[in-house]
Amino acid sequence: MSIIYMKSMYSNGRVELQEVISRNTRYCLNSAFCQGYYRKIIVVNKMLFVLLLSVVVFLINTPYSYAYSTTQLTNNSYNDSIPHISGNGHVVWESWDGSDNEIFLYDGSSTIQLTDNANDDYNPRINAVGDVVWSGNDGFDDEIFLYNGSITIQLTNNSNDDYDPQINSFGEVAWTGFDGSDDEIFFYDGSSTTQLTNNSVYDGYPRINVNGSIVWYGNDGSDEEIFYYDGTSTLQLTSNSNDDNYPEINDYEEIVWVGNDGADDEIFFNDEYGTIQITSNSYDDYDPQINKYGEITWVGNDGSDDEIFFYNGASTTQLTDNFFDDYDPQINSDGDVVWYGIESLVNKIFHYNGSSTSQLDLGGVPQINGNQQIVWSVTDGSDTEIYIATPSCSQPARIDDGPPVYYDTLQGTYDNSLTDDTLEIQDYEFYEDLTFDLNKSLTLDAGYDCDYTANTTTTSLYGDLTISNGTLTIQSGTLELK
Repeated sequence: MSIIYMKSMYSNGRVELQEVISRNTRYCLNSAFCQGYYRKIIVVNKMLFVLLLSVVVFLINTPYSYAYSTTQLTNNSYNDSIPHISGNGHVVWESWDGSDNEIFLYDGSSTIQLTDNANDDYNPRINAVGDVVWSGNDGFDDEIFLYNGSITIQLTNNSNDDYDPQINSFGEVAWTGFDGSDDEIFFYDGSSTTQLTNNSVYDGYPRINVNGSIVWYGNDGSDEEIFYYDGTSTLQLTSNSNDDNYPEINDYEEIVWVGNDGADDEIFFNDEYGTIQITSNSYDDYDPQINKYGEITWVGNDGSDDEIFFYNGASTTQLTDNFFDDYDPQINSDGDVVWYGIESLVNKIFHYNGSSTSQLDLGGVPQINGNQQIVWSVTDGSDTEIYIATPSCSQPARIDDGPPVYYDTLQGTYDNSLTDDTLEIQDYEFYEDLTFDLNKSLTLDAGYDCDYTANTTTTSLYGDLTISNGTLTIQSGTLELK
């Protein structure tokens, strides 16, 4: 058996998978990222991948325009707020229950109340597989709690406040905690907790990626700087006389933050090649967000009001140009951006799909996942409720054999296929393990749009791919293994 730890693409135009040339050999395609997060492809015996490479075509993300259907997730007489959405469409939020704030989880079909106590629980975050972390008061101070899909674990138990927890897809958590003298950064690796900072100045705003790398900003005695923990040691990324803060990090160790250049706040970006300044103007730029491809969105003032900007790795586009303020942009892996704008005192949600912008609904502070699902909160006239918008698409996978047969999972599509069938899958993020163990020959077309008319983008599989039998021809599109 050979195991490949990888972040890789299969496509008709780009192949980044090294050939397995011997048994019981481990490969990592990029040593900079060989930190254990890469999912496995387990190749057993004689499963054959046939990659059609007669024409070399380097694929790019092509925007699709989706129609949306909206569902109201809550309907009560209390405020529901701060929703966050996972890759598989699960949503977590905080809500007043009549006496204090509690945490609620929508699992795709029903709503579960995760907390029910006499103290406030707030600021929930959810990861790709549905684990939830939040801050909750234990009667004395704020502590960190983790719901792992079945039980709730109290990660901290001390006499000081712990807050602002962030979680990655492996259930690793970073947060800010008071140590008796100042705020420090803490890290839970799934089994134990490590205090990453121990000094006499403030450290806060931790952000964690899938590798367990963490960024935050901390005071160096004179101003705020950016710090980066790579799983082993801590590096100070900035050292100047101006404040640098509010960093974000993606899974490729690319980091973006807000830094003052001596006159106003600008956007900065760091990767393995060093640091560059993305913006340089006489107005404030702030609230940067970055996706896994290094695309960045942020809020910037254009001299009259706050607008939304987008950087694609090479150039910057101003997404909005109006006479009202736009705030809180969020970006997904496809480069779709959502935000809200305040027009005539009314909050409105907008969606940029890579080519054009449309107004989705009324509401504020939207979140978007890689499957184009969007959540937000908005008042229903008496209190705020939670809504989710889902693309009105066919199911994300199908067998194209006469009348197509549709499925929600890749495994279900494979299991129900017959030899010589063609499997067609959408530009979608699948969260599952996939096993190819049947003696049949199949063709795969990946990266389809909503109605299966074109396939020029990427299908992503977050899980283990075990291969033991048969033949699979990847004919077109791109299959990305995470």
